Amino acid sequence: MTLSSVLNLVSSHQEVAFEHRVDEQVYRCRLIQASDDEAVRDLIIDTLTEFGCVGEGYAYADEETQHMSRFYDNHASKYWVIESVSENLNDVPRLIGGGGFGRLKGTVESEGPSVCEVQKLYFNDAARGKGLGTRLLKLIIQEAKEAGYQQAYLETVPQMKQAQGLYAKLGFCPLTHHMGQTGHHEKCSVRMLRDLS
Repeated sequence: MTLSSVLNLVSSHQEVAFEHRVDEQVYRCRLIQASDDEAVRDLIIDTLTEFGCVGEGYAYADEETQHMSRFYDNHASKYWVIESVSENLNDVPRLIGGGGFGRLKGTVESEGPSVCEVQKLYFNDAARGKGLGTRLLKLIIQEAKEAGYQQAYLETVPQMKQAQGLYAKLGFCPLTHHMGQTGHHEKCSVRMLRDLS
Protein backbone atom coordinates (compact mmCIF):
# COMPACT_ATOMS: atom_id res chain seq x y z
CA MET A 1 0.00 0.00 0.00
CA THR A 2 1.42 3.41 -0.97
CA LEU A 3 1.53 6.52 1.21
CA SER A 4 -1.17 8.21 -0.86
CA SER A 5 -3.52 5.23 -0.42
CA VAL A 6 -2.85 5.35 3.34
CA LEU A 7 -3.65 9.06 3.38
CA ASN A 8 -6.82 8.46 1.38
CA LEU A 9 -7.89 5.73 3.82
CA VAL A 10 -7.22 7.97 6.82
CA SER A 11 -8.91 11.00 5.26
CA SER A 12 -12.06 8.97 4.64
CA HIS A 13 -12.39 8.74 8.46
CA GLN A 14 -11.43 12.34 9.28
CA GLU A 15 -11.52 15.47 7.16
CA VAL A 16 -8.05 16.64 6.17
CA ALA A 17 -7.71 20.44 5.94
CA PHE A 18 -4.41 20.20 4.05
CA GLU A 19 -1.39 18.04 3.42
CA HIS A 20 2.11 19.48 3.24
CA ARG A 21 5.22 17.76 1.90
CA VAL A 22 8.79 18.58 2.81
CA ASP A 23 11.25 16.28 1.04
CA GLU A 24 9.99 12.76 1.79
CA GLN A 25 7.97 13.75 4.88
CA VAL A 26 4.20 14.27 4.74
CA TYR A 27 2.31 16.40 7.24
CA ARG A 28 -1.46 16.26 7.58
CA CYS A 29 -3.66 18.95 9.14
CA ARG A 30 -7.10 18.06 10.51
CA LEU A 31 -9.56 19.20 13.16
CA ILE A 32 -8.84 18.16 16.74
CA GLN A 33 -10.51 15.07 18.24
CA ALA A 34 -10.86 14.02 21.88
CA SER A 35 -8.15 11.39 21.34
CA ASP A 36 -5.69 14.26 20.61
CA ASP A 37 -6.18 16.06 23.94
CA GLU A 38 -3.23 14.54 25.80
CA ALA A 39 -0.78 15.01 22.90
CA VAL A 40 -1.91 18.62 22.36
CA ARG A 41 -1.56 19.38 26.07
CA ASP A 42 1.95 17.92 26.05
CA LEU A 43 2.87 19.92 22.92
CA ILE A 44 1.68 23.17 24.52
CA ILE A 45 3.45 22.50 27.82
CA ASP A 46 6.68 21.36 26.15
CA THR A 47 6.79 24.38 23.82
CA LEU A 48 6.06 26.88 26.57
CA THR A 49 8.64 25.24 28.83
CA GLU A 50 11.21 25.49 26.00
CA PHE A 51 10.65 29.27 25.97
CA GLY A 52 10.61 29.62 29.77
CA CYS A 53 6.87 30.30 29.93
CA VAL A 54 5.74 28.18 32.87
CA GLY A 55 2.94 28.79 35.38
CA GLU A 56 0.06 31.22 35.78
CA GLY A 57 -0.36 33.86 33.11
CA TYR A 58 0.50 31.53 30.22
CA ALA A 59 -1.60 29.08 28.18
CA TYR A 60 0.16 26.43 30.27
CA ALA A 61 -2.36 27.12 33.06
CA ASP A 62 -5.51 27.62 30.92
CA GLU A 63 -8.41 25.32 31.71
CA GLU A 64 -8.90 24.37 28.06
CA THR A 65 -5.28 23.19 27.71
CA GLN A 66 -6.26 20.00 29.55
CA HIS A 67 -9.15 19.10 27.22
CA MET A 68 -8.76 21.12 24.04
CA SER A 69 -11.32 19.22 21.96
CA ARG A 70 -14.14 20.24 24.33
CA PHE A 71 -13.50 23.94 23.74
CA TYR A 72 -13.24 23.84 19.95
CA ASP A 73 -16.28 21.96 18.78
CA ASN A 74 -18.49 24.67 17.29
CA HIS A 75 -18.69 27.14 14.39
CA ALA A 76 -17.32 30.04 16.48
CA SER A 77 -14.10 28.23 17.42
CA LYS A 78 -11.94 25.61 15.73
CA TYR A 79 -8.63 23.96 16.46
CA TRP A 80 -6.48 21.92 14.09
CA VAL A 81 -3.66 19.51 14.74
CA ILE A 82 -0.80 18.69 12.41
CA GLU A 83 0.58 15.18 12.27
CA SER A 84 3.76 13.80 10.79
CA VAL A 85 2.74 10.83 8.63
CA SER A 86 5.11 7.97 7.86
CA GLU A 87 5.07 5.66 4.86
CA ASN A 88 5.51 2.76 7.27
CA LEU A 89 2.00 1.46 7.99
CA ASN A 90 3.09 0.32 11.46
CA ASP A 91 3.99 3.87 12.50
CA VAL A 92 1.30 5.91 14.21
CA PRO A 93 1.01 9.53 12.98
CA ARG A 94 2.84 11.81 15.42
CA LEU A 95 1.29 15.13 16.49
CA ILE A 96 3.84 17.91 15.90
CA GLY A 97 1.78 21.12 15.93
CA GLY A 98 -1.57 22.78 16.31
CA GLY A 99 -3.47 26.04 16.40
CA GLY A 100 -6.92 27.54 16.22
CA PHE A 101 -9.22 30.44 16.94
CA GLY A 102 -12.13 31.35 19.19
CA ARG A 103 -14.07 34.41 20.27
CA LEU A 104 -11.80 36.77 22.19
CA LYS A 105 -12.68 36.32 25.87
CA GLY A 106 -14.28 39.41 27.39
CA THR A 107 -15.83 40.61 24.13
CA VAL A 108 -19.40 40.42 22.89
CA GLU A 109 -20.59 40.89 19.35
CA SER A 110 -22.94 43.76 20.21
CA GLU A 111 -20.05 45.94 21.47
CA GLY A 112 -18.39 46.43 18.10
CA PRO A 113 -16.47 44.45 15.50
CA SER A 114 -16.53 40.73 16.07
CA VAL A 115 -13.04 39.78 17.29
CA CYS A 116 -11.52 36.33 17.48
CA GLU A 117 -8.25 35.34 19.08
CA VAL A 118 -5.65 33.17 17.38
CA GLN A 119 -5.14 30.58 20.08
CA LYS A 120 -2.48 28.06 21.07
CA LEU A 121 -0.52 28.04 17.82
CA TYR A 122 2.46 25.83 18.69
CA PHE A 123 4.91 23.55 16.88
CA ASN A 124 7.60 21.32 18.28
CA ASP A 125 11.16 22.32 17.44
CA ALA A 126 11.59 19.76 14.64
CA ALA A 127 8.48 21.04 12.83
CA ARG A 128 9.49 24.71 12.72
CA GLY A 129 10.80 26.31 9.55
CA LYS A 130 8.97 23.95 7.19
CA GLY A 131 6.12 26.27 6.15
CA LEU A 132 3.58 24.54 8.37
CA GLY A 133 2.96 27.63 10.53
CA THR A 134 2.24 29.71 7.44
CA ARG A 135 -0.20 27.13 6.07
CA LEU A 136 -1.98 26.73 9.41
CA LEU A 137 -2.21 30.46 10.14
CA LYS A 138 -3.64 31.10 6.64
CA LEU A 139 -6.25 28.40 7.34
CA ILE A 140 -7.08 29.96 10.73
CA ILE A 141 -7.50 33.41 9.14
CA GLN A 142 -9.75 32.06 6.36
CA GLU A 143 -11.91 29.97 8.70
CA ALA A 144 -12.25 32.84 11.21
CA LYS A 145 -13.40 35.11 8.40
CA GLU A 146 -15.93 32.49 7.26
CA ALA A 147 -17.17 32.21 10.86
CA GLY A 148 -18.05 35.92 10.71
CA TYR A 149 -15.18 37.47 12.62
CA GLN A 150 -14.00 40.90 11.45
CA GLN A 151 -10.68 41.02 13.31
CA ALA A 152 -8.15 38.53 14.64
CA TYR A 153 -6.16 39.31 17.79
CA LEU A 154 -3.23 37.46 19.32
CA GLU A 155 -0.83 37.65 22.21
CA THR A 156 2.62 36.11 22.46
CA VAL A 157 5.82 36.44 24.43
CA PRO A 158 8.80 38.55 23.33
CA GLN A 159 11.11 35.52 23.08
CA MET A 160 9.00 33.89 20.32
CA LYS A 161 10.63 35.97 17.57
CA GLN A 162 10.09 33.46 14.76
CA ALA A 163 6.33 33.41 15.46
CA GLN A 164 6.18 37.22 15.50
CA GLY A 165 7.82 37.29 12.07
CA LEU A 166 5.17 34.90 10.75
CA TYR A 167 2.35 37.00 12.20
CA ALA A 168 3.73 40.20 10.66
CA LYS A 169 4.24 38.47 7.29
CA LEU A 170 0.55 37.50 7.28
CA GLY A 171 -0.73 41.00 8.07
CA PHE A 172 -0.82 41.20 11.87
CA CYS A 173 0.14 44.65 13.17
CA PRO A 174 1.53 45.45 16.64
CA LEU A 175 -0.76 46.93 19.29
CA THR A 176 0.34 48.97 22.30
CA HIS A 177 -2.58 47.78 24.45
CA HIS A 178 -4.27 44.48 25.17
CA MET A 179 -7.79 43.51 24.12
CA GLY A 180 -10.31 41.27 25.84
CA GLN A 181 -9.73 39.20 28.97
CA THR A 182 -7.31 36.45 27.92
CA GLY A 183 -5.63 36.15 31.30
CA HIS A 184 -2.23 36.47 29.59
CA HIS A 185 -1.86 40.27 29.46
CA GLU A 186 1.05 40.63 31.86
CA LYS A 187 3.18 37.75 30.57
CA CYS A 188 2.30 37.90 26.87
CA SER A 189 3.32 41.47 26.22
CA VAL A 190 3.43 41.27 22.42
CA ARG A 191 -0.07 41.96 21.09
CA MET A 192 -1.08 42.03 17.43
CA LEU A 193 -4.26 42.59 15.42
CA ARG A 194 -5.31 41.87 11.84
CA ASP A 195 -8.43 42.96 9.96
CA LEU A 196 -10.22 40.07 8.31
CA SER A 197 -12.38 42.11 5.90
